This record gives sequence, C-alpha cells and structure tokens, in this order.
Amino acid sequence: MAAAGRVGAQNQNQNPYGGVTGPFRLRMWHEDYAGARLQEFAQKWNISATNKGFEDPAEPFAQLQAGQYTGDLISFLHDWGQRAWRSDLLQPIDTTRLQYLDRLDDRWQTMNEVGQNRQWGIPYDVGLYPITYNTEVFSNPPNSWSVLWDEEYRGRITMQDSSIQACQNAALYTGQNPINPDDFQEIEEALMQQKPLVQSYWGTFESGMRLFVDGEVDVGQITFGRTVQAIVDHGANVNYSVPREGAMTYFDEFTIPKNANNVGTAYAWIDDYLQQGGPRFTELERYRATTANLTETVPQNQRELYDWSPDWNLVTQSLLDERVLQQYDQIWTRVKG
Repeated sequence: MAAAGRVGAQNQNQNPYGGVTGPFRLRMWHEDYAGARLQEFAQKWNISATNKGFEDPAEPFAQLQAGQYTGDLISFLHDWGQRAWRSDLLQPIDTTRLQYLDRLDDRWQTMNEVGQNRQWGIPYDVGLYPITYNTEVFSNPPNSWSVLWDEEYRGRITMQDSSIQACQNAALYTGQNPINPDDFQEIEEALMQQKPLVQSYWGTFESGMRLFVDGEVDVGQITFGRTVQAIVDHGANVNYSVPREGAMTYFDEFTIPKNANNVGTAYAWIDDYLQQGGPRFTELERYRATTANLTETVPQNQRELYDWSPDWNLVTQSLLDERVLQQYDQIWTRVKG
C-alpha cells in the first residue's frame, strides 16, 4: 500500500476532484474488486487507502445514523442508498466533477437525480433475480415463475430465505406490483402452496449458488451474478431466464456520506471506476457493471450472459413503504413458521 499522507503537490491542483487526500477509507462489499484495484489507485495518488467490507448494508447505515464516521465512500444497494439519502446521511454528488460519466450506460445516467447535475449515488453494478435452472433438466428456458409452483419439480426447487424476495416473487407470479401489491393474502397463499415443493431456502449467496453447483436443485432463484459464477467458475450446467411476468433488478451505488473526511478522493475513486474499472469488476465479480458497451469487453463465450434484452420487464428494487415491509415480514414469518 502506498505510504500514508496527503496527496503530492504535483497532483493536488491538476484534477477536478478537489484535494485527493488520505487516508482514504472505502466501504465496498465487492471485496475482490476493491482488493484488486485499491492499491494501484492509492499509488497513483500517493495516499494510503483501505477497504472495510460488509455483508449487511444495515451495518454502515446504522453507523451513519449514529453519527459515526464509517468511510469516505459507501457502496449501498439501491434501496439502502435511498434510505440513507432520505435520512439526510449522504451528500449529493456533483456530476460535473466526474470526467468519465459518459462511460456509464445511458440507461442509468440519471436514475438517481436529485437536482441539476446532482445525484445521490452513481450506479456501478446492476443485478437480476431471474429464474436459474439446470440446463440438463430443461430443454427450453422456463418462461414463467409458475415453474417454481410446479409439482413436477417437488424437492428440486430453491428460494432465498428473504421476506422481500419471496413475497416479491409471489407478487410477480400472481400478477401484482411487487413494490406495492394490492392483495397480500394472495401472496401468502401462493407461498404456502409453494412451501412443500421447496428443497431449501438459502441464506447466503454462496450457499444458494452451491445448491446448483452440487446438483442438489434444478430450478429456483439466485442472483444473476451467482448464476454466472456457477457457470464460468464452477462449470455448472445452469443458465438463467427472465420470465414473462418480469423480474426484480437491483443496483449497487457509490455514495458519499455527509461526514466523509476525504471527499475529493471519493470523487476520484468513482471516476477511476467509470474510466476503467467496469470491465475489471465484471471479470472479478461476474456481476454486470454499468459500463456502456460492456458486452464488447467480456470474453466471446460470456457475451450472451451479459447481453440483456431491452424487452425484459425489469422492476427496480426500491425503498418499500413501511406498510408493505411489515406485511411482507408477517407473511414470511407465517410461511416459515
């Protein structure tokens, strides 16, 4: 790691970020990418820099709520970033200070606008909760969530142990808006009907993926990124599909806390990612970077995995109303009980 201290004078006044200073503290839960990129970034600016990963976004959020300095830049999931912004814990990002914003895919250029040239977060990763399936069992990709309620696959189905994901899938299956459903009883009944067909409800992303890698299940719900890891890194005979009813999509965003100590460095890190980090992120993490023309940067045999159809019905996971959250939690408690 580069020596601790403030940025060298030769760089201080030659960038749009303001003072690029250290020690820079990153909070990024994609630790493979952070570990691979952070040292080179620190050396470039002659500062010290560390990353403190986390598994639960509630951790840095709670620290910010308590008024603690937890980092100069935090990678929040979209709904947690929204929660942090609405709680007045983040500062707006001035996009005029980012030289490489044009390298962000047009679809997500302005998704978090809070004013002219102001965004609460810059999306760096977009994911899906599709149907993942065993290609040796399915001759054609399943095109409906109804496959997870099909008696034919009893004991070979997996779902995430999550009140939100389970209820939102059931909402899509029953033709409802997963962000604001209108019939909670129908959602609960659907999940109760599904329960005896489910082999297991997975807890960690790794354990969900391993169920497919080890051949314990044939169809279910894990994230897009873990599906790609199963294919590319473990040689599993799986693939994914987006059903006609739609699928949930989520984003990870770079955000800058109000109490950040090294704001200019946070801008420099975001710009570094926009300039050159996206393809490297996808290579290391297997998740889809928000970089424009990403499919041109991945190996030929992986391009189909990242070539997302504009015709897919994707619903962005966003901050749920408290009433919906309570209903989902109560439903899941009864289903799992």
